[in-house]
Amino acid sequence: MKTGTLLSDSMGAPRWEVQGLNQALKTYSLFKVKDRHPLLDRELYLMILNYDHLPGKNLAMEVADLRHAFDSMIQILCGNFTFLPEPVDRIVLSRTGTRLPKELQDNDPGLVFSLPAGFPLFRQTNLKSAKTWFNIQRMVKNVLATLNVLHRCQVVMQALPLHTIVMSHTTFQPYFIGMDSLIRMADFKGFNPNMAALRPASQFCAPECYDANGYLSPATDIYALGKMVLQVILSEQQYQKVFPTDDPFPFDIQNRINTLNLPPLWARMLCLCLHPLPKERFQDVLQVIQFFRNPDQAPSRDSHKQASKPASTSRPVPGPKQPWTYRPNGRLPSAALVICTDHLTNHDEQFDFQKFYYEFIYKFNLVPRLYLQHQYKATNVEQNPFFLMLKEKFKLEPVLYTSDNAAAQTQLLFNNLNPENLSSLIVVSSSRNRPVMNLFQHPKAASWRIFWVRKGMDQAPIPVESIIDASLFIRKRK
Repeated sequence: MKTGTLLSDSMGAPRWEVQGLNQALKTYSLFKVKDRHPLLDRELYLMILNYDHLPGKNLAMEVADLRHAFDSMIQILCGNFTFLPEPVDRIVLSRTGTRLPKELQDNDPGLVFSLPAGFPLFRQTNLKSAKTWFNIQRMVKNVLATLNVLHRCQVVMQALPLHTIVMSHTTFQPYFIGMDSLIRMADFKGFNPNMAALRPASQFCAPECYDANGYLSPATDIYALGKMVLQVILSEQQYQKVFPTDDPFPFDIQNRINTLNLPPLWARMLCLCLHPLPKERFQDVLQVIQFFRNPDQAPSRDSHKQASKPASTSRPVPGPKQPWTYRPNGRLPSAALVICTDHLTNHDEQFDFQKFYYEFIYKFNLVPRLYLQHQYKATNVEQNPFFLMLKEKFKLEPVLYTSDNAAAQTQLLFNNLNPENLSSLIVVSSSRNRPVMNLFQHPKAASWRIFWVRKGMDQAPIPVESIIDASLFIRKRK
């Protein structure tokens, strides 16, 4: 959208003048706009939706999902349930130059709004001070008050990243200003909201947000609240250790909290917020408030049996034996996965399959999943422990070849991959891998969405959507 563009308001009058792009994110873009009314001089923003990130498996449905979330957010803002100023205007735009089908280009929504004044939530450093914990508890209670209003309207935030919240200078009420968080607000009326385009970052939300069979509830925001508290009291590096990208919903969370040496009240409070199973944590805002009033009273008759005792900071408590497991989400776009580790690692390195797996498993349905490797010795695939691990843990199918003929290797890959029917492809390989280079030369390759996790600086022979440095997934052998 060009600077100086004049947009009509909801009444049809030319009023909003675009002054420039302020922020462009995956889901939306923000522009500064000027109100041309002669008596109203204020700082305003225009929010419009971005569609280029959508999977495209069913674009019309994905656009409808995004616009529904947008309108739901506007209703919440107009109700002032987040203590934000009400939106100034909801307008309709004519959009070109996007992925939108022609029939959807003339009725695209936009939102003109103003931002509130306030101060951000800062990370606390002096955790030995009683005043620090008093201020943190006051902040938590104020956030709970806002969440309580939202939950009465059956709205769940899903995530509470620190940078999306500011506190009012006068009321100390929290403003949820992160539009990327607000647009992901969903209800919990009994359907699965796990939509590919509208999921929050896994490091700030609860596991049910990423579970294909998960249901959102007030307990979902309680989990997000626990993560918010830890964002306040930990540095970014410490927070990343508690919730790493490859394990954002740890089942041994009580052990991890115990190692932080927090005051017993807060250690127990966080354990009751962050249990991976929704039924085993605080169920709603009122239970958290009741906990602060009487920490020794169990939140409910049936919940939190394991965490009902104060967490000990001296000895970790053994966690459940079985970790939280991923369940495939049928709404995610399909993508074929081909991993070729030849020439990818040195003798003292190994590919981190688990880190790679968690990077992509929440974004695509990975079918098929192939592991292509040169077989130097006769090996029984069914007895090789490495291949068994790949098959059982990551559902990878080993494709082994003995021939040094690149054409034969490529044909073997084609036989297992069926490239004629591909739409998206994730490739892990060195830039010297001949079967992969030949795969890129397939007649239909230009129409694929290709994500190349590669080692080497050679350019791809065809345009690819994303090139990712393979060193992110390579670690030293233990």
